Amino acid sequence: ERHQTTLGFEWTSQNSPPRIKVYFEELHYAYSYAQRRELSRGILDAAGLRRQSVPSESIAAVSADFDPGGAPSVKLFSLFRTWEEIGARVPESRREPWRTAWTLASRLWRREARAFFYVARRLDQEGLVSVKLYKIYEFARFDDFSHAWVEIGALWRLWGDSATASRVTRLKSFCERMGGRLYPVIAAADASGEGFRKADAY
Repeated sequence: ERHQTTLGFEWTSQNSPPRIKVYFEELHYAYSYAQRRELSRGILDAAGLRRQSVPSESIAAVSADFDPGGAPSVKLFSLFRTWEEIGARVPESRREPWRTAWTLASRLWRREARAFFYVARRLDQEGLVSVKLYKIYEFARFDDFSHAWVEIGALWRLWGDSATASRVTRLKSFCERMGGRLYPVIAAADASGEGFRKADAY
């Protein structure tokens, strides 16, 4: 009980069972570097992915995904403090197609400095499936979220997803009218599949 565990269900279709996701989070607060690598190794082994390796990085979270009728996959979330650290340590940042996401995000997501980053690698029986970049806003340290909104909106618009940006703007206005506040805590960029580009906000 030294870390946070989250259980998630994702329904991709009305007529099929959900994808089940188990997240082991906030590991860097409770475990040493070696203990986190050992835990990551144990989760990969338990998911039947014994051939896959754990990167020599600061693992902050691990998730196991179980698809209905499919083999499990595991995501390893490495923590980085700066863009420069990601570029120097992550070999995928110099390869297509993930380089597209990393290059664009590193250019557009520089307004808000009070943040850190996760690089998430999804692994299955075949090896590396995808790499996703997360910017985690340390929202407890600031009240003005305008820089974060600009960063997220810029990538949505650049990747042709202005409809999502418009819906979020309307939802933000609705929350303000009702006396609440909608603010982003995470931005994510994914360009791992061939021709696949996606920006998320949490």
